Amino acid sequence: MEKKRTYQWVCMVLFSLLISCQKHEVNTNKFGKQSRWQVTTIQIGSNGNSVLPKWEVSPSENAEEYGSAVWVHMDGSRSTFKWIFKHYQNAFVFFPDNSVEQDVGCKAYLQCSNLSGEYKIITDKSKMFEFESLETSGYPGISVFIQIQPM
Repeated sequence: MEKKRTYQWVCMVLFSLLISCQKHEVNTNKFGKQSRWQVTTIQIGSNGNSVLPKWEVSPSENAEEYGSAVWVHMDGSRSTFKWIFKHYQNAFVFFPDNSVEQDVGCKAYLQCSNLSGEYKIITDKSKMFEFESLETSGYPGISVFIQIQPM
């Protein structure tokens, strides 16, 4: 009897891991395939932000590696950033790509840098993602909420 319960428990754990890995790959594929996302909401603490960027995302061939994207500020400045979905943590992470030369004083870079960090995935729908974090570079300990929708 105990062997049967152990077997059922192991099967359940393996099935859960399989589902989470598939969801991770689906998120990565969906995010990269769409290629252009409009940030529709940025909320820092209780303050909304009306300076909403666009993200131009390059498809990622491997869900286990960081993908590349461009942060486009409303003023037209651009900054390259890296992104990844972490399936075990139900998280989305992004940060400026410092391996490429870019204008670190432009508004796109500053906005991307300040908002970069590890975000919990709040909503994952075909036409929308919502992320929330207390671990951003520019606002540690303050709740930051980002909503994106395809363009």
